[in-house]
Amino acid sequence: MPKPTHTASSPPQRGRFLRLPLSIRFLLFAIGILILNGFLLSRQTDQAIEQAFLGQADQKIHLLLDQIRRHMERGNLELTDHALASEVDYLNQHPEFGWQLHLTALYVFDANGRILAHSAQKDGTKRITPGSPYHRVIHLREASLGEIREYTPATDTVKGDYLLPMTLPDGRHAGIEVEVDITGLQDAISSFDGPFEYYPINYPRNRQQ
Repeated sequence: MPKPTHTASSPPQRGRFLRLPLSIRFLLFAIGILILNGFLLSRQTDQAIEQAFLGQADQKIHLLLDQIRRHMERGNLELTDHALASEVDYLNQHPEFGWQLHLTALYVFDANGRILAHSAQKDGTKRITPGSPYHRVIHLREASLGEIREYTPATDTVKGDYLLPMTLPDGRHAGIEVEVDITGLQDAISSFDGPFEYYPINYPRNRQQ
């Protein structure tokens, strides 16, 4: 009578790995660590490049807004809708500015938040609530430079708000703000280090003012 045959089951993968020589196991572990470190380093490098581009844009907008503020404080630029609209048109057509950054609004508001002049001929009142950039500009006389960026999914655009404290020619405290579409930086960053990945994760969605 033939004896029953027994089929040995294949050992689990972990068993196979443990039977490898120690040197091979160490080599595989080291390769895995190198791959992981390479991925993390690449991601950190991409984020550093994106931050550098955004920081450069923030500095450029700050200098331009500060120049406009000084002209208004000295009375060299009228506090009118037309004057602010002319500044916006000029900067959006400037070759050193308009190709990456696009100004969408420039306006001045008083200590109560009331808009005194607007490039798009709008009026209204900004809410100067404690802790807000408007409160800091009016009451603490501190700038807010690109700290607020909003992502609008419908148009796939990113807008940055830049505010500076100012003193009107009659001595009243006020603030000046420029809203900038910084989506043009997306193409610049993508052409340098791949797809632009920063703003959809970290920027809040477009909010009501």
